[in-house]
Amino acid sequence: MPLSLFGITANPFDELVERATSEKLTSPNWGLILDVCDRVNNGDAQTASDCALCLRKRLNHRDPHVVALALCLIDSCVNNCGHKFKSEVCSKEFVAELLSKATGSNRAVADRVRSLIRRWSQETGSDGSMEPIQNLYSEMKREGYEFPAPKEKKKGSGAFDLNAFKQEEEDLAKAIQLSLKDQQVTTTTNQASVQKLNTISSESTVRTTVKALYDFEAVEDNELSFQAGEYITLIDDSDPNWWRGSSHRGDGLFPASFVTRDLGAFVERQGFSEENKKTVSFDENVLVTSIQPEKAVEIDEAKLDKCLIMLQETDPTGERADPPELLQLERECHAMSDLIDKELSEIDQQHNRLTEANVRLMDAMNLYDFAMSESSMPVTHMASQGQYTSNIGPIRQEMVPQGNFTGVDNVPIGQQNLLPGVAQVATTPIVPM
Repeated sequence: MPLSLFGITANPFDELVERATSEKLTSPNWGLILDVCDRVNNGDAQTASDCALCLRKRLNHRDPHVVALALCLIDSCVNNCGHKFKSEVCSKEFVAELLSKATGSNRAVADRVRSLIRRWSQETGSDGSMEPIQNLYSEMKREGYEFPAPKEKKKGSGAFDLNAFKQEEEDLAKAIQLSLKDQQVTTTTNQASVQKLNTISSESTVRTTVKALYDFEAVEDNELSFQAGEYITLIDDSDPNWWRGSSHRGDGLFPASFVTRDLGAFVERQGFSEENKKTVSFDENVLVTSIQPEKAVEIDEAKLDKCLIMLQETDPTGERADPPELLQLERECHAMSDLIDKELSEIDQQHNRLTEANVRLMDAMNLYDFAMSESSMPVTHMASQGQYTSNIGPIRQEMVPQGNFTGVDNVPIGQQNLLPGVAQVATTPIVPM
């Protein structure tokens, strides 16, 4: 299991939950959501606690889209992970987090949280498995908060029923297996039937008629000429630019923009006169625009500050349009996210190294102070004579007065002990030069 800084065990759900609630997702990734639910179901109570803790961190993300995906993942875990995950949702910390989001400034997130609180309270009202959520719902209703009615579940959004999904997968697998068996038995018959049906369908297809808006003169052999106002039977319109059709002039290709399906459209007939003849030509003097390569992404504090100011000044009601450059500025700032994360990681590592160096320096200073205090303890040599028995030389006695007395040096030796305020006698050996 990976370890983070200072020996703290990392949450095993961090990577999986971050992928399931990534800001790059445009809609819920049900494959990752199922992986989270399966991991919680296969684990113990601590596993559910780790998952809930990780989801609480994602609820505090600065991107409302990430918060919405986290709420979708929480709802799916509540519906599919049983009592152990519901207990985590009903914990004091999680309920406080839901209350904070339900009364927050982001209206979309607050409505979504209140809708989930209402639905959880109603669905678990009989068994009482989520009593703290029911109490929260009742308290917020008394305070006057509105709870939007839950919308009809659409395919690809809302909560996800794991049992229903697995049942659908099993039914689909059985249907495919039966279909393969039938296909092996009736391969030859099916091929003949398909060919016959295709022939009948192609013969009985009602061809669409279009009306020419402009004159068109064929340049290639496979093109069809026509005049404005003529009716053309459409044969193939699979290509968005060139269609195939037939008329009394023959059949061939023609520009799709020269005709209309509205047979009642007014068309001015011009004919193929030299004066009014319209042709399709190509200009060889084409203006070539070179595409400048995109600049390398760099962290720009000025752009970040400008984007934050513009976001704060936007109108959440939608009555006032956003600045036209806001979208491009958001894209540029979002492109800096990887660099900012990398920079923050490097700063965090440097801070940790400096902290460790500071601890070592403080330990060394403390050891140095202790060693100095041990080595500088005063030693008083008591001797009855004025010199040592060794070869150090005679000993000079100095009086250390108390207070501000400064005339000790002028007092003869032997009378210094008569001075008032003398605290101690220090003996200092005089080393001969």
